[in-house]
Amino acid sequence: MIRDGANISAWQKNLDTYQNREQNIQSQTYDVVIVGGGITGITTAFLLQKAGKKCLLAEAKNLCFGTTGGTTAHLNTLLDHSYYDIEKDFDGESAQLVLKATRSALDLVAKNVSKYQIDCNFSEKPGYLFSQDEKQSGELDDIYEASLRAGCEVEYSKTIPVPVDFEKAIVYKSQAQMHPAKYVYSLARIYESDGGHISQQCRVTGVEKMNDGLLEIETSRGKVKAHHVVYATHTPPGVNILHLRCAPYRSYAMASDLKEEQYPEGLAYDLYEPYH
Repeated sequence: MIRDGANISAWQKNLDTYQNREQNIQSQTYDVVIVGGGITGITTAFLLQKAGKKCLLAEAKNLCFGTTGGTTAHLNTLLDHSYYDIEKDFDGESAQLVLKATRSALDLVAKNVSKYQIDCNFSEKPGYLFSQDEKQSGELDDIYEASLRAGCEVEYSKTIPVPVDFEKAIVYKSQAQMHPAKYVYSLARIYESDGGHISQQCRVTGVEKMNDGLLEIETSRGKVKAHHVVYATHTPPGVNILHLRCAPYRSYAMASDLKEEQYPEGLAYDLYEPYH
């Protein structure tokens, strides 16, 4: 599997590039064209096709080429911005809304894995957040209290799953982990069997509204007509207020084989900035 990275990820190793069914997309008018073939795009296409929409997923490279092919594959209700930060920057209701959204997303993955018997190494894992000095311990207490107010299943823990010194730790229950590429490939096969179309090596370069109200989508494989377009590509193209508020950055993941195979049974995060 080809992806956007200098090194081989754990998810692309021993996995071929997805082979989609060949379709003449130019002869079709779609309800929705979804741009981007990562977990966001394929899930959106999968759900819309199940709801009776006629969909095309257009991917500039191949499925899982971007973030999905190089993710840590941690499925969390705790985010890079803590519930304490969300409460402080917005309010308690917003923190509860974030938990509802993340919980729903995680539950959707679990439901799909169970319903469609998807072989993607999915398993529930506890998620640990830990402090290593007095200042961090104060931050952790604030995060714990805010997480409770948001409705998280969280409690203090006397242990963490990695051999690292710590002062305090909290554990979020019912987090999860999986093989993201196998999951995406499985959804893609079900989506195609439901009548959905996938076009890889198909870069969307422009969208224009026509006189009849339809959208004409310019792609590297020709023009396509649709009623709606969904961008599942980080921020959508063009200069807009979202671009002005989002700073570009890259995060890094490293996968290692352990000689004694003593792999941690859980997900663990420290409180440094950036965190590990």
